[in-house]
Amino acid sequence: MNVLTTSWSDLNRTLVEDPDLAALWLRAMRSFDELDGASKLRVGAHLGRVMRFADSLYLGVLDGQLDERLWRGYDRTVADTVAYPGFQTWWATRKHWHSDEFCALIDRHMRTAKPKIYESYN
Repeated sequence: MNVLTTSWSDLNRTLVEDPDLAALWLRAMRSFDELDGASKLRVGAHLGRVMRFADSLYLGVLDGQLDERLWRGYDRTVADTVAYPGFQTWWATRKHWHSDEFCALIDRHMRTAKPKIYESYN
């Protein structure tokens, strides 16, 4: 579990250490389509890494290899992210890269989650 937590932190460290990427991330969550090509590639690559990791974790839970208590925190983070229209635009063209089980989870979250975590960020 410590290795997984460290890996997740490493993924998020990029946003902390790169102010340009952090600003880009906020813009992308609101509207992926409004980004220029290089920005789409950059944010898309980061989202791809995060979603691939989350997909692996989710399959670990389904297979009984990962404690569900640990997954719940990741799942809430994923749900908060997928609520944004920019993510949903990105996801529509990339979900075929992921497991069917994970796609079903993301689709459920997108139907029910409401954008909230970045709403007060200017």
